[in-house]
Amino acid sequence: MTQFDLRLEDCIAGMRHLPNAHVDLVVTSPPYNLGVRYGKFSDRQDRQSYLVWCRDWAAELRRVLKPTGSFFLNIGAAPSNPMLPHEIAIQLCELFVLQNTIHWIKSIAIEDREGEVRSFGHFKPISSKRFLNDCHEYIFHFTKTGRVEPDRLAIGVPYQDKSNIARWAHTRGSDLRCRGNTWFIPYETIQSRAKERPHPATFPMQLAEWCIKLHGVSRVETMLDSSASKLMRTTSQRQSGGLGSAPIASVLIALTVVAALAAATAASSFNFAGVPFIPGSTVRANVPLSAQEKSFAAQGDNPVPQSAIAVLATPANFDPVKTWPVLVICSTSDFKRQNRDDLVQFYRRVGLAEGWVLLAGDGPQHARNDTAAWRLAMTLAAIDALHRSFVGSADWPIACAGFSGGAKGAGSIAPVLAHNHCRIIGLYLTGVNQDYLSPGYVRAQPGADFLASPIFVAIGHEDRIATQEQQYAVVSSIKQTGFTRVRIGPFRGSHEVNDAQTAIALRWFRELAK
Repeated sequence: MTQFDLRLEDCIAGMRHLPNAHVDLVVTSPPYNLGVRYGKFSDRQDRQSYLVWCRDWAAELRRVLKPTGSFFLNIGAAPSNPMLPHEIAIQLCELFVLQNTIHWIKSIAIEDREGEVRSFGHFKPISSKRFLNDCHEYIFHFTKTGRVEPDRLAIGVPYQDKSNIARWAHTRGSDLRCRGNTWFIPYETIQSRAKERPHPATFPMQLAEWCIKLHGVSRVETMLDSSASKLMRTTSQRQSGGLGSAPIASVLIALTVVAALAAATAASSFNFAGVPFIPGSTVRANVPLSAQEKSFAAQGDNPVPQSAIAVLATPANFDPVKTWPVLVICSTSDFKRQNRDDLVQFYRRVGLAEGWVLLAGDGPQHARNDTAAWRLAMTLAAIDALHRSFVGSADWPIACAGFSGGAKGAGSIAPVLAHNHCRIIGLYLTGVNQDYLSPGYVRAQPGADFLASPIFVAIGHEDRIATQEQQYAVVSSIKQTGFTRVRIGPFRGSHEVNDAQTAIALRWFRELAK
C-alpha cells in the first residue's frame, strides 16, 4: 500500500523540512490574486507583492526539486488582467527554465464538416460585454535545465489517420501519438457546489494525474478529497524507457500551494508590522518612513514614498521572547535587484538553518536614482519596524551581508547602523572589488569601538568580476583603516555567494559575540 504524508502548514515552512534536490515532481495551482474568497487568506494583494510572494515559494521549491524534476504550475487570469500568468512565468524564469506551455481547455465548441456544432465542458459566463468567455487556463511546465524528457506517450492518443502508424518510424508500430500541448479536461457536472466542490478554487484531479504521468511517474495511487489544500509527499514507482523500475521517486503535489496558509497564520500569535505570520515563514509588510528616513530617500531627486517594504524571514523555532541575531541584507542595484531578492535567493536557506532572523528593506517601487541613501532609508525603516514589532529586539545583534554591489552597500550602511546605536556584530562581504566600508566609517563616525567589528570577506578563486587582486586590495584597505578583526574565506567558485562560507561567517559572528 502506498503511504502518504499529508501536511497542513505554510508551504514555504513545510518545504524547508525537505532536503535539497529531494523531490521529483511538483504540481501546484496557487491563488490567482483575483479576490477569490478563501476564508481568512487574502487573495487580493497589490501586483508587486503577489509576484514577490510567488517568487518566494518558487525559490524554496527550486531548492527541493531534483535536477531531473518537473514543476507544473497551473495559473489562470481574469479577462481584465490577462497578463498575470505571463508575468508570473517571467518572474519564475529567473529560477527555472520554461520547457513547455500547456493550454488547459475547460470548454470548447466544435463544428464538424456537416456544420453541426457541439459543445463540450463547462465555463463560467462573463457578464461584461467587452470580453469573451474565458474557457482555458495555462499549465506551465518548468524544469531546472530545460532538458528533462517527459513520457509523452503516457497520456498519448490514437492516430486519427492510421496510415501514419506505418509511415513514421518513430511510432514503432504503435497506434499512439503525443497528445500535444492542448489538454481538454472538463469539470465534472455537479448538482451542489457546496456539497460536491466546497473549495472555492478547485481543478480536476485528472489535470494532476496527467502531469504526473507526463513526467514519467506511472503508478501513483492518489486518494485526495476535493479540498486537497495540503502538501502531499508520497512514494511512487517510476518507470524509465523500457529499463524496468527505477528507484522510488518522491512526489510533491500541492493542489493549492498555500491554501493552508490562512489556517496556519490564523493560529499564530506573532505579527510583524501588523502582519500575522508563523515561525519558519517569510513575511512582507508595508512600514512607515521616519522624517530622517524620508530625507535620506529624497537624495538624488527621488520622489519620497510614504512607506517602505520590509521582508522578514524567521526560523521555525522563532520566539521573540528570546534574543535573535539579525542578518540585514544589502543587494546590488544592478538589474533593478531589490534587497529582498538577495535575502530569498542567496541567504535565507543558510541563514535560517544557522538560527538567524533575516531582514531586508526596499522601496515600494524602484527609485528614480537608486542611491546608497535610498537603500539606507529603506533598511532603517525595516529595522525600525522590527524594533516596534518585538519588545527587546532593539538589543538584538545585527550583521550586514552583501554580495557584489551589495557588499559596497553593506560597507556604507553598517557604520550608520552602528551610529544609530544598533549592535553590529559582523559584516559579511562577497565579491567586493572596492572598499566602501572605510569611507563609510569616516562619514558616519560610529566610534572607535566599531573598528573591532568582525569582517568576513569571501573570495572566489575564479571570480572575474571582482578579481582576487581587487578583493585582497579591499581587505588591505580595510585593515589600514584600523579594523582589527578581518577574516578571509577563500572558496573555489566565481562571482557568487557560497553557502559554505556564509555558514562559516555567521557562526564566527555569533561565536565572537558571546
